[in-house]
Amino acid sequence: GLVQNKLMDQNTETRLKVVKDPNTYSALAYAPPHNDQTTPLIVVLHGAGRNDQDIVNDLANPYGEHAGLIPSLIESGKATSNLLDNFCVL
Repeated sequence: GLVQNKLMDQNTETRLKVVKDPNTYSALAYAPPHNDQTTPLIVVLHGAGRNDQDIVNDLANPYGEHAGLIPSLIESGKATSNLLDNFCVL
């Protein structure tokens, strides 16, 4: 089954959640905090790669290889309010 964990970053709760199946994949997910409607989903395709790295440090690192992708913008606080309020991200 899927396992969802809240992440902690410098003693503050992050907006991203890790979703993973230990045998196949891991992903970062985001949903607006007060969502009571059908919300469009943005799927971030970051390219092929291995699944043996810590996904938070890989995809959400604003200084890493995937800097500028939506997960890193959300994690670093640089995502626009339009994105944060109106879209889910996977």
